[in-house]
This record gives sequence, structure tokens and C-alpha cells, in this order.
Amino acid sequence: MMSNRRAELRRHEKAASKPAPIYNPNPLKIQVQREYDRVMKEVREKATEDALTMFLTITVKVMHDKYGWRSRKRLPDLAQALTDEFQNFYESGLDVEKYCDDVADETGLRFKTFDEGKKFSIHGEVVL
Repeated sequence: MMSNRRAELRRHEKAASKPAPIYNPNPLKIQVQREYDRVMKEVREKATEDALTMFLTITVKVMHDKYGWRSRKRLPDLAQALTDEFQNFYESGLDVEKYCDDVADETGLRFKTFDEGKKFSIHGEVVL
């Protein structure tokens, strides 16, 4: 019975004298994660740039084709106003929902996006 007690004490002393294990992450795993983060940042930036470019291009095309804006002054002024508003939104730090709520309150028009199967749709609705 005494030997069990001594053995337990020795195990306890040995465990107490061992330094705590140090987590040593795999350097390859860290490198892969950094590369993944870098690539994802580039992808997000490119997607944002492409979305903004398409938004501006489509808006100018609609104003030209559907509303007869043929002037070489009105279309560039519109494009500049849109890019300025986008920059103001970006710098304001507002989230998209808050911004959309503010615009809907001012204009009475709210845009909603949803996925209909494989067709992506954007619908405007009048908000009363």
C-alpha cells in the first residue's frame, strides 16, 4: 500500500516539474493560411471593382437608351455623382441595410435581392 502512495507522489512530482507543452503550429499551415487570406482579399477587391463598374455602366446605358440622355455633360455628371455617392457611403462606415433603409425613407423605393433557382433577381418596390 505504501509503494502505491510513493509511486503516485513520484508521478505527481514528475508531472509538476515538466514545463507546459508549447503549441508549435505547423509553418506550412501558417503559410497556406496567409496565402489563402491574400488571395481571398484580392478576389473580394476585384469583385467589388467589377460590381461597381457594371453598376455604373448599366446606369449610364439605361439613362442613355431609355431616358434619352444624349448629352456629353449629363451622363458624365451622373457617373461622377454616382461614384461620389459610392465613395461617401464607403467612407461613412454605414452598413448596407442602414443605407438602404435611409434611401427607402427618402425616395420610397427599396431594392431587394433574392435567388430564384439559378436566376438572380433584383426587384424595386414602392415603400409606403
